[in-house]
Amino acid sequence: MLRLSTTYFGPISWYRQLNAADTCIIDPAEHFRKRTFRNRCEIATPNGRQTLTVPVEHHTTEIARVRISEHNKWRHVHWQALETAYGNSPFFDYYVDDIRPFFLPDWEYLFDLNLAIIHKMCELLQIETTVVADETGERYQPCTTPASSLTQPKESRDATCKSSHRGELERTLERRPYYQVHAHRTGFLPDLSILDLLFNMGNESILFL
Repeated sequence: MLRLSTTYFGPISWYRQLNAADTCIIDPAEHFRKRTFRNRCEIATPNGRQTLTVPVEHHTTEIARVRISEHNKWRHVHWQALETAYGNSPFFDYYVDDIRPFFLPDWEYLFDLNLAIIHKMCELLQIETTVVADETGERYQPCTTPASSLTQPKESRDATCKSSHRGELERTLERRPYYQVHAHRTGFLPDLSILDLLFNMGNESILFL
C-alpha cells in the first residue's frame, strides 16, 4: 500500500507516485519535519525557482496538530507570487476559482489544508487514486471544518496496492519536458509544484504523470 507524507501543493514527482497507486495513506500521526514539502512548494518565476513556505506554530511533533501561523501574511504573499508567476500561463484563469479558496483563512491546521489541496488536485487532474488518512480507510475527521466542502475526501473503496512507501518523497525528474511560461528565460525547471504543471498544461497534465 502506498504511503506518502502530506504535502502543500507538492512536487510533480509526489503526484506521479500517487497516480500510480490504487490507494494512498497519508498519516495524520506522522512527525512534522522542517524544510520539507509538508509545508512548502516550489514555483517557477522569470528569475528561476521560488520557494513558498507556510509558517507553522511548531509546538508538537504530530502533523495533524501542527497549527498554521498567520506570520507575515503568508496567504497574501503566496497568492501574489502565484499571480505574478502564472498570471500569463495558459490555464491560470481557468483554475483560479478552484485554487483561490486555499488562500483564505479557513484552515487552522496544516494537515487539514494539505488534505483538502490533495483531494482538489486529484479532482482537477483526474487522478482516480483513493486517498485516505489512516489504514482503516475511514474518513479523517479534521480538527476544524472550513466553510467550503473542499476537505471532504472521496468515498473509500477496497483496493490492493502493489508497493509500500515510507519516509521521504522519492523525487524523480520529469519523463519529458512540458511547456513552461518562463522557459524562454530560465530553461525547463523539473519537478516543481503540481500547480506549475496544472497552470501550464491544464487538462493535459495527467499525461505527464
